[in-house]
Amino acid sequence: MKKLFITLICLVIVVMSVASCSRPPEYAEVEARFKELIEASYDVNEIIFGKGLPVYEKVYEKEFSVWQDKENDKVYYYYELSDEKLGAMLGYRVNEISFYVLSDGELDEGEFVGMRNGKRCYRINYDDSAIDPKDKKIESEKDEESGETYYFYTFEDENYGKVYEYRQQKMKYLQKLKSEKAGEEAVYSEGGVYYYPVEYTEPKYDFYYTDDDPEGYSFVRLDCEYFTIEQIKDYVETVYSADYLKGIYEMLFTGVVITEDYESGKLAARYCQYEDEDGQTWLLSLDDYELELGARRVYDFSTARVVRPGNKNFVNIEIESYPEGKPEERESGVISMVRQDDGKWYLGSPTY
Repeated sequence: MKKLFITLICLVIVVMSVASCSRPPEYAEVEARFKELIEASYDVNEIIFGKGLPVYEKVYEKEFSVWQDKENDKVYYYYELSDEKLGAMLGYRVNEISFYVLSDGELDEGEFVGMRNGKRCYRINYDDSAIDPKDKKIESEKDEESGETYYFYTFEDENYGKVYEYRQQKMKYLQKLKSEKAGEEAVYSEGGVYYYPVEYTEPKYDFYYTDDDPEGYSFVRLDCEYFTIEQIKDYVETVYSADYLKGIYEMLFTGVVITEDYESGKLAARYCQYEDEDGQTWLLSLDDYELELGARRVYDFSTARVVRPGNKNFVNIEIESYPEGKPEERESGVISMVRQDDGKWYLGSPTY
């Protein structure tokens, strides 16, 4: 009888020991990590469920057309564009040539533009048709402030001495109208369409797309913190568990086949890598990705508590939350955490 009693006591101890080892942790044991993961999940969610990584605006390289003036046979290269205020426009290239001279004193002719090499610099109207092109020399000068090097021609003139000739290609713009402007003369008109010169500064872009680029995708900016699929994975895996990410990765980087009673097809990967004709690898982002994120959820950690089921490597935490700015829409939900082989806890369910 005594042996049986001892055996029962040992059995109870073993059962209690096993139960103790497999029980889920108390909330206080994971509270700090839970809060850390929730905060970190906001940015991760934006990448995988929300607006995604920043991309270059869809601006395409200009395709120039050619127009020839029938009166003087001069050729112009132009392209069409549109502005919110000015409407339809034409942009065209012109080569501008300017002549400058330096003088110790004031000149009666010409436009004073500033001092250069201790002398007064004037822009002048000059006819260089009598100058033999062989007599023109190419010189260069580096701007000390910008570091940019400028190239120009120089030649000698019996009246001015040394003349500086600058050649610059510029863009000029014409506003395209279907009616005449009062008090202004159109530079060209045809078929009831009138073209008027306008001052315009065209926006400059960091990146231009071509028609050969993958359809339906935009290029992730090179100044983005993440520019490869592996870098995205490394970041996402600091918050979410490996098991949870299996299905997410398929959606993000592979694409999935969708089938319904009335239609079937493939959902394109949200991110993919692309090698261009120059051998450079780019990260691409899907254009028509359907956002899953709503307003950011605010979590009330004072309501958090551990609920069943759970074990030493898995815990469910019930917590109240609400959309940011809408505390009246408070509701309760459950977020799971998983302890992985590295001994750290990760989120096993989304936080949006």
